[in-house]
Amino acid sequence: MVVRQRKRKNKLRGNRTQHGNKKNWRGAGTKGGRGKGGAWKHKRMTYYNVRPGKYRLKPKKETAKPISIGALMEILPKLVIQKKAERKGDEIHVDGSIIGFDKLLGSGKITERLVVVRMDVSKKAAKKIEGNGVRIEEAQTETVKEKAGEEKQ
Repeated sequence: MVVRQRKRKNKLRGNRTQHGNKKNWRGAGTKGGRGKGGAWKHKRMTYYNVRPGKYRLKPKKETAKPISIGALMEILPKLVIQKKAERKGDEIHVDGSIIGFDKLLGSGKITERLVVVRMDVSKKAAKKIEGNGVRIEEAQTETVKEKAGEEKQ
């Protein structure tokens, strides 16, 4: 047979400290006021989640999503299979907007002939690319910092 359990309020009946301190049962003083009372005073953190120094809206920083030459060479076969990159003759055409990368960095070795479209290129990558049969179309060879410096002037 199932044993019925007593409810908590019934267990605590007759107990002097059912509500904690004996004065806690009176009014709303222990809660700091009823409802949203004190929301702009002592309940501010809980209601409005205001933290010192965190309350200003900050603009989102636009950062380029980079990929190194070595990493690009590793994923090239997958990109060709997924039809995110095209093989035309002995060259592979890679579009940065399709593969989801905005910038090409210089670490790694170039093993295939590439045509890179819509990707920014770092200085180191531009030096590597010059003599290795890689063409860059619709891209800039400036770094993000240089762009920011020109905009301020």
